[in-house]
Order: sequence, then structure tokens, then C-alpha cells
Amino acid sequence: MLSITGAVANSNGQKVFKTLKNEELHCSEAEMKAHLANLYEQQKGKCAITGIAMHLHGQDDCDSDMLVSPDRIDSYGHYSIGNVQFVCRFVNFWKMAQDNNRFAELLDRVVANRVADTV
Repeated sequence: MLSITGAVANSNGQKVFKTLKNEELHCSEAEMKAHLANLYEQQKGKCAITGIAMHLHGQDDCDSDMLVSPDRIDSYGHYSIGNVQFVCRFVNFWKMAQDNNRFAELLDRVVANRVADTV
């Protein structure tokens, strides 16, 4: 309840200024485009974290939550060749600034709980 009252007390429509993460491209756009094309093939169109098949814009059965979304492996790092992976869009939203391993641990807990509930 404390978090709810805190949220209500601090959410009154005011403008809030915040510091955003510094995100830079540490290669040329052409290099990144080529890398992303290769990366999609390497990942075989599957989310790097969940293994779920990702969707592309214009696909017949396109689910917007499953769209391909570039994600920084180290969320505090920059967009560089070794720090980018493709994930489903919902995974990128859920992961936010979490470490890949910690996020995977949390997903495992969700799955274990769902399985336990069905047994």
C-alpha cells in the first residue's frame, strides 16, 4: 500500500525532468545495418532471450508484441557491434535496463510458477 500512496502523492500531472541514458552509435550506420542483417540470420529470426519466433512488419499474422526489436545487451552500454541483439518487442519493454541474465532468471521464475499452478 505504501508504494501506491507514494505513487499517488507524487503523480499529479506535474512535468518531471530526468536524466536519460547516454546512447551513442559506436560504428557507422552502414556497418550497423550490415551487422543487423547478419545478426537476424544468425539468430534465425528468434528472440535472443526467449527463443520465440519474432514477427516482421507486414507479416500476415503479425503480432506487434512479437515484432523484432534491437536491444542493447548491456543496457548502459552504447549501440556497438558486440552489444546488440534482437528480441521480441515485449521482451525489450519488460527488460528495460535489466541485465540479460537477471531478466532470464525472472522469466524462469514466471514459467516455473505457471507450471506449478497447472500441476
